[in-house]
Amino acid sequence: MSDLTTSITRDQKLLNQVLKETFASNDWFSKAVELGANPVFLGFGLTDRMNEVDGPHELAVMSMDWSGDLTSKELLKSLHPAERFDQKLGLYYPKESKIALNIWESFKRDDATMVIRLDKLFQHEGNRIKTAILYYNKGKGHYEEVEVEHELPWEERYTVDLPLCSTNDGTKSLDWNFCLYKGKRSVDGYSST
Repeated sequence: MSDLTTSITRDQKLLNQVLKETFASNDWFSKAVELGANPVFLGFGLTDRMNEVDGPHELAVMSMDWSGDLTSKELLKSLHPAERFDQKLGLYYPKESKIALNIWESFKRDDATMVIRLDKLFQHEGNRIKTAILYYNKGKGHYEEVEVEHELPWEERYTVDLPLCSTNDGTKSLDWNFCLYKGKRSVDGYSST
């Protein structure tokens, strides 16, 4: 009889590490997968963690659920208890974690993620901005880095392509918008002063 062992990829190891530090259960992710969604974490802190740098990081988490059936209540129930939760900004700080989660998309049920500082999720280097994406991929994880040509100053809105996320019928890959939070939200999804 042969000994069957399954090897864990670096991507899955990273996913497991991030989930262990932020989520108490996978219920929210399981429901997202049932609905045809592929949730993602985004932030250059993922690259640090992939390189075994364990400092404090902010990550955005997006459900990529276009059915609208995945609720913020389910997300909050799946997370570790909060040390603090800034509901105005959608920033969730799990107890005893070095990761702050921007849960704006799911908590506010919005079509963009608002951030107070883009440099919490995007790193500026030379004439580029960089970030990293960690797809859930049914619990298997998939990590990739993204670079965009860019010169300072920061823009108010950035769009990130998410080729492993698609519409419910699978015909079109999705992208996601990150916008600077400037106070009151306007009806068209942009931030206003």
